[in-house]
Amino acid sequence: MKTKTFEIAQNLAEISKQKWHWMIEGNFDSLDALIHPSAIFVHMGAILNKEEEINAMKSGWIVPKSVNIQEVSLKREGSTAIVLSKLQLAAEVSGNAVSNLFAVTEVYMETEGDWKLLSLSFTKLLSEDVKIGER
Repeated sequence: MKTKTFEIAQNLAEISKQKWHWMIEGNFDSLDALIHPSAIFVHMGAILNKEEEINAMKSGWIVPKSVNIQEVSLKREGSTAIVLSKLQLAAEVSGNAVSNLFAVTEVYMETEGDWKLLSLSFTKLLSEDVKIGER
């Protein structure tokens, strides 16, 4: 029997995974619906708000090409949840092809029965040996 906590974690993991596909596919309407109006995105070279993040992808400044999610860990406290992922992200940034191993921290807030992305931060990992695991 699945617990409610398990179902919520499974749902958040699926939301996070789907978000990456929407970024790669350029599905900006779905991204707009998922992202909270006050969201912040922390990249290696920029800190962007929701509008700036979506515009960066629309304009071609940041173009995600592929993602390989290697590990995922989830935590929930009340209406806030953290999704921590280890992933390899290939993208085009300012016209240059890049591929980096990241720990990505996503913060979601449950509002009116829906999860909204409140923050997404990239931390470049210098070693494949870093494990996300349960924290």
